Amino acid sequence: MQLLTLASLNNGKFQSRYEPKAEQENEYKIPHKESLPRFSFEVGGWKSLQPLKATSIFDFRVDCACGSKIVTSLLSRGASVDVKGESYYFESSMTPLHICASKAKKNFNIHIAKDLLNYDGASINSLTSKGYTPLYFASKRGIVEAVKLFLDWGADINASTKDNLSPLHVAIENGHKTVIKLLLECGAIVYNQDTDRSVLHFAVEIGSLLIVEEVLKYCPDVNNANFSFNNKEPDSNVKGEIAKLLLSKGAHVDVQTEYGKTTLLSSTKKGYAKVVEVLLEYNANVNLALKSGFTPLHISAQDGNLEISTMILNKGANVNAAGKNGITALHLAAKNGHAGVVKLLLECNAKFDSEFQFHNAPLLLGNKEGHQEIIETTLKFGTDIVS
Repeated sequence: MQLLTLASLNNGKFQSRYEPKAEQENEYKIPHKESLPRFSFEVGGWKSLQPLKATSIFDFRVDCACGSKIVTSLLSRGASVDVKGESYYFESSMTPLHICASKAKKNFNIHIAKDLLNYDGASINSLTSKGYTPLYFASKRGIVEAVKLFLDWGADINASTKDNLSPLHVAIENGHKTVIKLLLECGAIVYNQDTDRSVLHFAVEIGSLLIVEEVLKYCPDVNNANFSFNNKEPDSNVKGEIAKLLLSKGAHVDVQTEYGKTTLLSSTKKGYAKVVEVLLEYNANVNLALKSGFTPLHISAQDGNLEISTMILNKGANVNAAGKNGITALHLAAKNGHAGVVKLLLECNAKFDSEFQFHNAPLLLGNKEGHQEIIETTLKFGTDIVS
């Protein structure tokens, strides 16, 4: 898909991804260190004494999350820097370094991170069960000093999760511009051949103009696939500004997908009037259709979008364009009870007596669906009641 069409394909907010339990402060609070079971050292490693009625294992990782000063002491006495195990508070596959990096920015303790790396060398690229590295967590949290530290220690800047998300992706998703710039300057890959997508796609989907501008400096190819926006950014004006930026950089306005979808069709479907306005300023073809034969006017009429229908018609949309089975925009507007759009189409000389293969004229569709206003509107334009 052309990158520009990302302006409209994704209909929901980005679903939130795994949140370490230690971050969900509203659900519980990490207990004070004195309330945790004490550690005992045995040959072969550390073990924790479970409190009564507790099924979880408290281990060295809890101290890292609490930012306890005993971390250094535990390390000096042989605590494993890469300990993993079942815990009520954290995913079992998280190491102390994962937990340290996943803390809120204001609570991040770089001294603990350095201790974990310096004492016997914590695994900088250790993966959780979902493929998250310490660098992933630091990038997601926007902790610049942690990102720098981990990169200095050889963190894999392009390590991908099972969802094909890199540290750069989650930095973009969470709007951490400084981290984004740092990762890009340090050589983060901007194009994924496996998914045929670039981080520019991701930035456009998120919908932040500032982030898109930053990513464009390192990922200038705006035509390797369609752009689309999801609904995370509610301001249609911002979407319009991003579309204008991409077009000014040479994005092709009329590239179609294998199904015939264009940026204009997608933006019309999502009701992004500002994006449609920008596309029309760049002379988008208003009559390019999907494989079904539906044009942007079909879509705006079906959805009852009077504003977009007006803009498209003013740019020369074929008011009587018929999709497969002979369906026109007027049929769709009448069937769905959109009287304002029906009136607009009739004023633009739409044929009110046209029939598709099921022999239903717009007036009959309005009558069949019980839309009295549609019937009255079509009769005012002289249609025959027996059409």
